[in-house]
Amino acid sequence: RALIESTKDKQRLIVYNKSDLISCKDENQIYISAMHHEIDPLIQALKQLYEHHFELANSPILNNERQIGLLYHAKTHMEKAYQALSDNCEIDLVQIDIEAAYKNLKEIYCGNFTEYNFNMEFDVILIFGVIFLRDVKSITNDLLVINKLLKSNGKMFINFRTTYDYLYQTGQKIDDNTFILENEYKDAVYSFFNLDEAKELLINTGFKIENIEREDYYKDNLHKHNSWWMLQVTK
Repeated sequence: RALIESTKDKQRLIVYNKSDLISCKDENQIYISAMHHEIDPLIQALKQLYEHHFELANSPILNNERQIGLLYHAKTHMEKAYQALSDNCEIDLVQIDIEAAYKNLKEIYCGNFTEYNFNMEFDVILIFGVIFLRDVKSITNDLLVINKLLKSNGKMFINFRTTYDYLYQTGQKIDDNTFILENEYKDAVYSFFNLDEAKELLINTGFKIENIEREDYYKDNLHKHNSWWMLQVTK
């Protein structure tokens, strides 16, 4: 509310670079001319995209961890953008040229990072939806390797499945909170953590916790509760 109140007298302005001012041919992209301040069409387009992502994120056909995560975050960002514009907040939308970004990448490696000889340290490491697909001993070893790859004061963003998740205690139990699943994730190894366990694991592998959040959402007519601890840590 404070943000809305402090910006209520500001003009709502959408800023695009020159290459963005082209005819929209992709229904999943939004092109609005800043020169004409076409705010209402943008709000409607955001609303439609938000509703579309909401339907996808709750679709029963999704069974891939990365798909679910990407769609859920897309839905969340669309909802925030739509709400900001509806409340007369000033907002800038920046379109990223993915093709150009890939051209500027030094190297793309696909494989087991613990077996790759990196000759550099990283400022930021993002681990979303993958670290918990192992037993706790393997996760611990992975985090020790990651800690060595992170620069001093570098940041890592990581998530863990919580013990509130609908997948918890399903399948074959192979450790305290580790299971080989038998549902749509058949034969996948999943480890689940309460908050104290997640914090202790990160601290014991050399990280300092800066921020903790929890994300929950339901799908399949509220029958499946997905739940993650989201942590920002530094070395």
